[in-house]
Amino acid sequence: MRIHWQPMLRQQFGAALDILERTMLACPADLWAAQLWDDEDGEQEFGQTWGIITHTLIWLDLYLTGQAEGFAPPPPFQRGKLLATPYSKAQLQTYLDACRAKLTATIDGLTEATANRLCRFRWMEPSFVELQLYTMRHVVEHTAHVNLLIGQHGDPAPQDVVDYVYEEGRGDMDIPWQEIVWRQYGAALDVLGDAIAACPAELWRGRLYDDPGARPEYAEVWYRAYHALFWVDLYLFGAEEGFLPPAPLGLIEMVEDDLPDRVYTQEELLTYWAICRNKMRETLLALDDETAARRCSFAWGEVSFLELQLYSMRHVQEHAAQLSLYLGQHGLPAPDWVSMARPDRE
Repeated sequence: MRIHWQPMLRQQFGAALDILERTMLACPADLWAAQLWDDEDGEQEFGQTWGIITHTLIWLDLYLTGQAEGFAPPPPFQRGKLLATPYSKAQLQTYLDACRAKLTATIDGLTEATANRLCRFRWMEPSFVELQLYTMRHVVEHTAHVNLLIGQHGDPAPQDVVDYVYEEGRGDMDIPWQEIVWRQYGAALDVLGDAIAACPAELWRGRLYDDPGARPEYAEVWYRAYHALFWVDLYLFGAEEGFLPPAPLGLIEMVEDDLPDRVYTQEELLTYWAICRNKMRETLLALDDETAARRCSFAWGEVSFLELQLYSMRHVQEHAAQLSLYLGQHGLPAPDWVSMARPDRE
């Protein structure tokens, strides 16, 4: 596909860094060293708020480099090791600012050859440009973890806000966006499906957080799953007008301060998940340049159809991460990270 891809990637990845920054700055001092989970290797700092943010930035920096060999983060940071004393917000802000500048320079400086070059890691071998979508998902994943923690302790959790601006970009590079976006968006959806399937009956109506300004049901597991899947489906359709989800699901997400007549069951939402996954695969793999560039307008902004899928991918990853963390907080094994869409799931 030959599309103007640089502005959309810069904009969506930049939005992921923006919400990471706002989440980090919003974290109160008493949660800076809070333990979100136990590290499987016994290095508990990696499961603490500051350690999770540090981990996120180091891997962002490494993946923007494109290879592990020869990579070292700037002092005082160390790859694979955290100090006993937490890094300060000021130190992490400086690192985040450097990563943001590196991201912009990297995206703007890509050529067709560098975008398509293979990056070899033990767990995958993506092209460099696919690695950036993978990295964006990783940033969203850990931001969502910390964001949920903040909300659970009664503090205002930062929201995703993007001022969308249409920009022309280079359309002279041949990049297989259909397969790349499918593999990464599909992977995010696989994590969401795993979280829905792993939820036991006693937590199906469990509340992830308390929001005095909204209906309490909106924070329950079943509704967060429905919400995430509804918008996957709608964004694959590309417009609010004319959209209708499959029965028995309704358009409640498009009606302010309303709820379905009943709680959707786990089986119903897993069926919806499978429908969305099939629709996603078919839609993305069939994309042509004209469809990818089609403008889609919503209350929050106007983007191309392809950028809309990147926006939706971030949204899915966010909710999948929070559902997974919630399961872990209740002593259940959290679903594993998925690097690329599973080929065996239909």
